[in-house]
This record gives sequence, C-alpha cells and structure tokens, in this order.
Amino acid sequence: MACTVLGLGSCTERPRPLEIDNALTAEEIAAGRFTPEVMWKMGRLGGSQLSPDGKRLVYTVTYYNLGENRGVTALYLRDMASGEVRQLTDHTSNNTSPAWSADGRTLYFLSDRSGTQQVWRMAAAGGEPQQVTAFDADVEGFGVNKPGDAIWYVQTVAVPGAEKCSADLYKDMPRSKAHIYDDLMARHWNYWDEGRYRHLFIAALTDGQSRRGRRHRRRRRGVGRTHGALLRHGRDRMEQRRRPAGLHLQAPCRHRLRPFDRFGHLRLRPRERPHGQHLQADGGPRPLQCHGTPQYALPRL
Repeated sequence: MACTVLGLGSCTERPRPLEIDNALTAEEIAAGRFTPEVMWKMGRLGGSQLSPDGKRLVYTVTYYNLGENRGVTALYLRDMASGEVRQLTDHTSNNTSPAWSADGRTLYFLSDRSGTQQVWRMAAAGGEPQQVTAFDADVEGFGVNKPGDAIWYVQTVAVPGAEKCSADLYKDMPRSKAHIYDDLMARHWNYWDEGRYRHLFIAALTDGQSRRGRRHRRRRRGVGRTHGALLRHGRDRMEQRRRPAGLHLQAPCRHRLRPFDRFGHLRLRPRERPHGQHLQADGGPRPLQCHGTPQYALPRL
C-alpha cells in the first residue's frame, strides 16, 4: 500500500506552548545545593542521531513545568564544528525519535501535535513540519529507507479473541477496568497483557506521506510464509534474553531452548514454534532456525 504526505499540518490551531522557567532563584544559587527542585529544572537529554556527513547532530531535550505537573520534549540541532545549537520544534507538542534522510536534507520524527503520535518530517534547515502518517492509533517506532520511497512502522494491534479487558469483552460496561485471565502470563514486569500486541507494517511513501501499510510478510523457499508480527502473540509471545553470543528472542515459559549451533543460531525443538529473530553481537539480524516453521527477518527496504 502507499502512503501519501498530508500537507503542512493537520491542525489549524496549535495548543498553547508549555511555559518552561528553569532559571535558578537567588536563594537556590546562594544555597549551592542540588535539591529536587533544582534537578527538575534541568533538561533531560534523549535520543540523538548524527547526520550522514557527520557535521550535524539532532537530539531531544525534555523540560518540565512543576506547576502544571507535565513536561515537553523538543528537537535541537547542533553544528559539530561551531557548536551552535538551534531549536527545531516548539513546546506545544512532544517530538521524539529523530532520524535523518539518506541525503541529510530531511529530518523524520515522532510527534503528538495532531492528537496521536505520528511520523512527521521537516527540512533540516528549518521550516514547517509536514505530517507523514495519519492513523487512529499511535505510531511507536518507524524507519525510512535510503531512497525515501518506503517506510516501516510499529503499531499496537488488538488481536480478535485475545481480549483481556472487561470493557473490550463486555461492550455494555465501557467504564469497567477489570482484567480477565484464564491463562498465564497475566502480567510481565510492569505491564498487563491486554490482548494488544506490537506489529510491524510496511508502506510506500508518496510525496513524502504514508497511508495505511501492510503487515510485513516474507516467503522463503520450502518454509512458507511468516505472520506479520515481529513478536508473535498469545502462547508463542517472545521476549528478549541475553546470552554471551548476543541478544536473542525466546518464549517466556513454554519453550525449552537448545544451545546455539556453530553458526550462532538458536535451535528449537520440533513442536515448539515461536517466531522471532536472533540478533548477533555484531548487530546483524539473523532469523531463528526453527525446525518445520517459518523464519523471520527484518524487512530490507
């Protein structure tokens, strides 16, 4: 499917910028103490990306307003030679995950200025941002290929039949906040399993914008076709584990793992069929070698 760019912005009226007052008071300067109030006046550095030519650095800084009990994240651009810093986005919305185009002329980033978190782009020299995606759900991650004509992105998708929230199961109880489980795992670390899972999508870019993409599928000879999810849901849900050889994915409790073979692949028993990806220590993606099951690898755009 194709994705078409949406003009100069989806909103005619921008919200009021969050007021940031991070100047130290005379009392704080005289005391010379690093108090919690002083700490919250400091900006928090976030993600950063160096331009393809290595001459510019784009990064995020988050500032907080204690009176309103919220913060805002903006993009900044630094010239590596002169050290000059320029703010690219204002404090009316949160802007994160910056990424450069292959020619270094365009910056892509995530922003919630349209009401949901979508992919936006703007000229590295400055200017008005343009909206690239316009979906109902938030975009949680993305990437653009070198020619700039395709994009992959990640969204959380509700899986039919896997609903765990009472409001999803019983439509006449929209305010209910209960969770209903008849199997493990109900909770993993700091989040509940609510029947929604992250999926990987691919879409073409038309005039810099993107429409709804398709779930990534890949066919391999003699193996069959994989599902679109990067990590499968339900009983075959995968999670990250660490081994000396690098980072790999394994099922939480239902799959006993065999050692790595001499090629660095993780071998699974014939009846155990999780889909996932083995990431070697050198950073190169390699699919899991599963007996009798499809193999999965990240898309090459």
